Amino acid sequence: MSLEMGITGLWSIDDLYAPGAMEDVIVTFLPNGEGWLYFAHPCQNIVEKFKWEIDECDLLHIKGTTTTMFYDVDEGDELAMDSFFDERSDLEILDVKVCIKKEHTPRGENEVITFSKPLWFTDNKFALVHREFTRIKPPSFSYSWRSTNG
Repeated sequence: MSLEMGITGLWSIDDLYAPGAMEDVIVTFLPNGEGWLYFAHPCQNIVEKFKWEIDECDLLHIKGTTTTMFYDVDEGDELAMDSFFDERSDLEILDVKVCIKKEHTPRGENEVITFSKPLWFTDNKFALVHREFTRIKPPSFSYSWRSTNG
């Protein structure tokens, strides 16, 4: 399988471990060269959408397109005002070596992808969740109360 085919799918840090973490980082690579990083937390959600490509040396290049930060808090909470949607992203991760192999995880044997550079803070290793592309949609958020209150 080519690296372009192997990298596609929805990958999760939490799937490397037993279930139950309060947060997760998910990276998604779609076959059309689009993708996103999603930091999922009970209160704060960050989505970095990007374009990706593999060059002739089999190095991955990621260039951000938009970023969203959504605080899932009560209507009057100050953090709600810090949320933003689809602003220009400055994410750029270039010349990344990629290794995909089977590993034993607490969830059983799974495909694991390791990047030579971290994609999110220090995180550079993710387990495959699935490659069912019809089920993979980018996260979206909204404050329904904003449309009626301001």
